[in-house]
Amino acid sequence: MVGGIGAPAIAVATGAGEATAAAPVCVNSTSMPSGSFPLKSGEAYTNGGPHSGYNSAADRFHIKRIQKKVGMKADGFYGPNTARKVAAWQKAKGLKADGRVGAGTWAKMRTVHCGYR
Repeated sequence: MVGGIGAPAIAVATGAGEATAAAPVCVNSTSMPSGSFPLKSGEAYTNGGPHSGYNSAADRFHIKRIQKKVGMKADGFYGPNTARKVAAWQKAKGLKADGRVGAGTWAKMRTVHCGYR
């Protein structure tokens, strides 16, 4: 194995007739804050809800990280564009695509994904 525990070795042609093992490219959730889900059980970050970023700087901090994770400009406000991007991200990850970030989506956003160059 190359690249760590459980990572399969993948040969990459170097152009000189040799093959070398590719190093895994791991992307962790550095854009996601550490720790457990910051809201109470049953609550979620959502468009139009109490945790949409319009009432709390603490919510905006977390919403910015959510927005970065789904590949959008981070402004800290959970509006309809954020909800659409979150729903698309959820669908791509096999989650219920409801556009809300609750504890389940939060946990999935914090996972580490490894691929190869």
